[in-house]
Amino acid sequence: VIRGGMECMEPSQVDGIRRRPARSLKDWSIHRFQQLVSKESYQISKKIVEFSETEIHPPSSRIKHLELYMADLQSFIFSQVISSDVEKVCTAVLEGVQQSLRMKRLEYSDITNIHLFSCEVNLIVKMCELVCIPEVRSLDLELVPRVLRTDLLINLHRFSGLRQLNLGYGVVSAERMDRYYSDGISQMKNLTHFSLKRNCSDKIVEILSKGCRQSLQVLDVEGSRDVTDNSIQFLAEFRLREINIFNCCISVSGLAAILQTQKSLRLLRRGIELCEALGYQQLIDDTTRRPSRRLHLVSFQASEKSHFHSEEELELVSTYCPEIQHIIFKFDPSCFSSYLKLAMFNQLTHLETWGGDLHRDGLSDLLDLIGSNLRVLHLCHVEGFSLQFILGLGKVCENVEDIKFENCSFISEDLGEEETMLIFLRTSFILRLRSLKVVGEMPVLFILLVLRKALNIENIEIDSENNIQDCTIYNITEENSLAKLNSLVIYSSRFLSLDVLRFLLITAPNLRYVRYVDSWRANSREQIDNFRKEIREQNIDLDTGEKEYEEEKQRRREAEEEKMKMKSMYCSADILSKMFGPAYQEGEGYTEGDQHILQNPFPQEGEGVRLL
Repeated sequence: VIRGGMECMEPSQVDGIRRRPARSLKDWSIHRFQQLVSKESYQISKKIVEFSETEIHPPSSRIKHLELYMADLQSFIFSQVISSDVEKVCTAVLEGVQQSLRMKRLEYSDITNIHLFSCEVNLIVKMCELVCIPEVRSLDLELVPRVLRTDLLINLHRFSGLRQLNLGYGVVSAERMDRYYSDGISQMKNLTHFSLKRNCSDKIVEILSKGCRQSLQVLDVEGSRDVTDNSIQFLAEFRLREINIFNCCISVSGLAAILQTQKSLRLLRRGIELCEALGYQQLIDDTTRRPSRRLHLVSFQASEKSHFHSEEELELVSTYCPEIQHIIFKFDPSCFSSYLKLAMFNQLTHLETWGGDLHRDGLSDLLDLIGSNLRVLHLCHVEGFSLQFILGLGKVCENVEDIKFENCSFISEDLGEEETMLIFLRTSFILRLRSLKVVGEMPVLFILLVLRKALNIENIEIDSENNIQDCTIYNITEENSLAKLNSLVIYSSRFLSLDVLRFLLITAPNLRYVRYVDSWRANSREQIDNFRKEIREQNIDLDTGEKEYEEEKQRRREAEEEKMKMKSMYCSADILSKMFGPAYQEGEGYTEGDQHILQNPFPQEGEGVRLL
């Protein structure tokens, strides 16, 4: 059955395999609507450009004609959409415009009039303004194609009904867009989530405090150097439960002021100088002899500036923040004597730590004390994991749901077949475990011990060149059928074959997501393509990453074509002198290895920079 393919399965086995569900009528409608937007954007841009070339209608009237058409089209579209589907329809509009741009890009090599071509592209891009309506509740510019973002930012004031606004990292020229940020944000009275990294300023924080100080709950201004202590007076007016001010120009005293004024604050994102701010607050308390209030923070992350903390600093955190549940900690024996000191956080459910030795530095003793409370356990660069620890993991951390071993060191042992069977019998069950991730080398026996006893495992991710073979998976299913397995991600393997996936289709009926089978080197390209063909023909609900593989191939093909086009491109000496300066001599031309000045001019937008 395994090696023969789908056609060799028994009828009962075939019937048990999950099939892709039929697309709903709503999904079909949205898909057809996306195609309609793509077609209309492509055709209307051509017609308006052709129409405006006449003497009666000059080129300056193009935008006016398009805006009149868009107003009627926008009214027609959203008059038939219920409020719960507005976001889906807006996504379809943006994807349709992007698809239209891809169609237009195919014409680039055959164009005769670059001016008209550019006008058509600009009109297509402007079609994205169809989504600029007050009924939109959530806008995430990081999910919007880069070429469409500026048009949406310019029309930000038209999204007056937004609840969640994620502007990402903004644009390159923040000064030019500052007016649009201000005009747009001032219209949003019910905003609950706001994010603008790197380009936020004190002025924008002030505008937020005037427009939505009662509603705003989440603020993310990471990396914004123009957010300073001057914004503290405006931040104090919010009722935030989450804030990210990492790498802003806010002092330790300013952070202490934020902590004391934000009574509902629960989360501080990234590793900011929390210990220093609490030390500053303690100094004030000792001077005034008036104890400040305790904080409701539930998360602590080691400072990304100093990285390591002393025992005194952690005691200060536990005193001022008694509700801490989530700790991201970096261990240094010169600063911190033992992991046991973390037992002072008696509500801890999420522990993520770097460094140290499992036994020598007290991590195993800490897990014995608080392991039953942990739901998430991430261990990075921790040394000394022995077989005995894995055997008792289910008893020590009986309620853990997510385990991650990242670049840890393990003490492996050579065991015979009988000893291995006894080990399997002695290993404790880990019934609540849902997710296992391994980064770096981990003995196959240790992986076996965990997965055989994790009867409810849903996600397996192995990011390393471990010696996992087909027989390893078969061995796991002797005790654990992997009935609830949903996701299998193995980044690279020398031995795994596609027979394992055929086997899991029978034993793991919930398996839907598999990745990096193209990096399983035991299979040829033809075998992988044939397997995916079987999946399609049998309509099996299994995502093997075929779409991502084809998109990556297309990107590489386009990059290669672009490279060849740049090599063959001809520029006159006059144009070259304008682009490269007067020192560029006629006849020198383009040689391999040179970089065009117009290629990748905006490094902050991910497009590179001119090499000097």
